[in-house]
Amino acid sequence: MLTATCVGTNDLERATNFYDHVLVELNMHRRVKNDVEIGYGTETQSPTFWVIKPFDKKNATVGNGSQVMFMATNQNAVTAFHAAALALGGTDEGKPGPRDYAEGYFGAMFVT
Repeated sequence: MLTATCVGTNDLERATNFYDHVLVELNMHRRVKNDVEIGYGTETQSPTFWVIKPFDKKNATVGNGSQVMFMATNQNAVTAFHAAALALGGTDEGKPGPRDYAEGYFGAMFVT
């Protein structure tokens, strides 16, 4: 059973600012923060998305082909989430719109 997803960061303060503002568009909020990690969940949910400094103290690196996918309540939330990410320095990897993944699927992609 999957309980959470973690992504690494080399700048926890920058990541905190980014995800605090982006995830609120999906009704997720920072629930935990300490010197090595931040955790996000809904108001009634334990954190399921974590941003961490790597345990081995080496630089965090990107995983080409890796994705973290968040559920949005509607297309407007997808669009707001994507816009917030770009406004905070994210790079567009796919504007909001229909995708061929499944019938009715509407998504957007960015990298940080």
